[in-house]
Amino acid sequence: MALTSVEFENIAQLTKLSRKDIGMTQLELSEKLGYSNGQFVSNLERGVCGLPRKKMKIYCKALKVKRVDMVRVILEDCEARLWRDLK
Repeated sequence: MALTSVEFENIAQLTKLSRKDIGMTQLELSEKLGYSNGQFVSNLERGVCGLPRKKMKIYCKALKVKRVDMVRVILEDCEARLWRDLK
């Protein structure tokens, strides 16, 4: 199954809303996550990619997101993909 813009919809929304709430740019967040340009965060916010596990702690700290909220949205995305695959 090819990745679509709905594959990571919930983490995309959480990222965009949290980043904008604290007034951070895509580039600033990307740099905090260890990337050299804003493309990773752009992809994340469009739902093109998910958040690598090794970046989760940094992500939560940078965006002031509770770990439980991050886990919840990632699980919601996984559940949605599973239900689509089972249809």
